[in-house]
Amino acid sequence: MTGVLDNKVAVITGGTSGIGLASAKRFAEEGARVVICGRSADNAAKIAASLGAGHVGIGCDVSDVGAIQRMADEVAAACGGIDILFANAGVAFYRPLAEWTEADFDRLFSINARGQFFTVQRFAPLMRSGGVVILTGSIAPLVGQPTMAVYAASKAVSPALAKNLSADLLPAGVRVLCLTPGPTATEIFARGGLSEAQAQSKLAEISERVPIGRAGTADELAAAALFLASDASTFMLGAELVVDGGKSQL
Repeated sequence: MTGVLDNKVAVITGGTSGIGLASAKRFAEEGARVVICGRSADNAAKIAASLGAGHVGIGCDVSDVGAIQRMADEVAAACGGIDILFANAGVAFYRPLAEWTEADFDRLFSINARGQFFTVQRFAPLMRSGGVVILTGSIAPLVGQPTMAVYAASKAVSPALAKNLSADLLPAGVRVLCLTPGPTATEIFARGGLSEAQAQSKLAEISERVPIGRAGTADELAAAALFLASDASTFMLGAELVVDGGKSQL
């Protein structure tokens, strides 16, 4: 049986949980050789091994540009060129306006904005012609909401990068696209410093405002990522694919 990503090499940052992990599994099922990148090298390696032979796990903190370069060097040594780069690593947390600090601001932008840009920059030399870069955005910049100003600002970078990096990488035959999720049931809420109960409450609160009546699942976003990574999206360039249950539309 052939898969739509046969003979492709895919690198996924933030690949040890949530949308990244679901996408890693889906890409592997469709024939790709997957490189999973996460903050814990041991966890990334364990997950890569669970996908089968040939997959690779690498540790990387994308807020550290030197670490991104080391990750790219490891991928080059292990795989040579790559076909798919899914710059998915990100964090989310929310504060009332008066409670945002410089440290909060810098943390969000160092991962969601700076980390995403430099991941693309450092992996661009490895991208083969016909390849695709996928950036994970968010609908937060599309819908004004309390407590989300800095997070939304950090995610507004992603669709802007998709358009402008497409212009940079077009001569190399590489397309850049933005996958923009709405509320999705992943661990990202708990990682913002909330307890498990608070994270579930926050997700439920946000999900109530989704017209379709629920949060999305990591598997649903992975299906969208697969579409963007595959030849089915070859006439898309610099575009944003919004997968949000209608939250930004109705």
